[in-house]
Amino acid sequence: MIKLKSNQIAMKVFNMKSFDNIIFIKSYIDNHISKIILSKVFYLVNQDITNNMNFLINSSGGDIKEILILLEYLDSLSLMYTSVGLGKIIGGSAFILATANNNRILYPNAILGMQIMKDNSVNNEETLVNYSNDLARLSLLFSRYVRITKKAQFTKIIEKHQRNVYFTPKEALQLGIIDRVIK
Repeated sequence: MIKLKSNQIAMKVFNMKSFDNIIFIKSYIDNHISKIILSKVFYLVNQDITNNMNFLINSSGGDIKEILILLEYLDSLSLMYTSVGLGKIIGGSAFILATANNNRILYPNAILGMQIMKDNSVNNEETLVNYSNDLARLSLLFSRYVRITKKAQFTKIIEKHQRNVYFTPKEALQLGIIDRVIK
């Protein structure tokens, strides 16, 4: 995972064309926050002022469905977004699905997310169908991001996804999905 230092992030922000068009998302992205963001974006689109608009995402996590809706909407409008800090996970470096009582949560701590995913695997057919649909959508977003940053390891990651096998923390570390293991 490429980790930006604070001065690199500042430089990235500085290089964006207009400070007026930067929207910084810091909150945990749940249904309420997602609606606020989408309504603001919708307003800006209707006002035709989305030219050179950039989104900086530095969220500590959130509801996986809400994050997918938000990212897909930004993609559909061809709006630029980048993630910094913990938000790197949201940007696609590591989407961790956890299944517990049909809830899917994006965990900022990849190890915790993988463990919860293993511990709460379900046999309910409907849940598994929903899970695979979410995984397919995640895979698409994941592949777009990884293709740019980790081209050499992209094939290995996709093969692992297709076999429906969990990444061990060591494998995730080797493939660059997470940047370190904290025990």
